[in-house]
Amino acid sequence: MNAHPENTGHAPGPEANALKHGFCATKIVDPAVRARANALRDELVQIHDPWSPEETDAIDDLAQALARLERLETAMDANVADEKYRSAEHYDKR
Repeated sequence: MNAHPENTGHAPGPEANALKHGFCATKIVDPAVRARANALRDELVQIHDPWSPEETDAIDDLAQALARLERLETAMDANVADEKYRSAEHYDKR
């Protein structure tokens, strides 16, 4: 018996969550991340001047990965700042 029944198509399954939020998703859903990936792609095309479809695909993949990485680093920085604030607040209560 399968512990995870197949998605019946009525509601989005976990794969939709990965598509929207996952670093390894193959499609960027967030408009801000997509815009940053497009800007990075334009920069990379100017720098590397791809001449084959494979190079163009590699640049597309790299731009998407860099945009996602920037977003992850921003989220991690915000998390660290929040934890520092909460730690200082906790320490001040002593």
